[in-house]
Amino acid sequence: MGVSRRSYAAQRGVSEAAVRKAIATGRITTLADGIIDPARADAEWGTQTDPAKQRGQHARQMGSETAASTARAAATRPVPQATIKAVADTLRIAVSETPRVAANMAAELVVDTHRMAQVLDISVRAHLRGMAAIMIEFH
Repeated sequence: MGVSRRSYAAQRGVSEAAVRKAIATGRITTLADGIIDPARADAEWGTQTDPAKQRGQHARQMGSETAASTARAAATRPVPQATIKAVADTLRIAVSETPRVAANMAAELVVDTHRMAQVLDISVRAHLRGMAAIMIEFH
């Protein structure tokens, strides 16, 4: 059984203008005589409308789902190139400082400088590999 745009807007908790806009943009469709099948329109509205952009009573009911999709979107946002460059520069400095630090440590411990540099280099690289491991969780 179909309902008018005004009636559907009241059921959905949105303005009649929002319903008209949804029809005009193709997010929901009307029956041949111009009335709206509420069940079909609700399904179309839900699948073809970004939850983060919904307002009104229906959006409040979907509040937790909207927050979850916003969190998922933020988690999948690409890492800015400046951040990647800053991390790469930091790692490059850490690796380049290894011989100097190794020489100081070797002098203090009275051990072979070359061997200390090798051990420290292996240790720093292993630590950096461990820090670089990316854990992705899908919910």
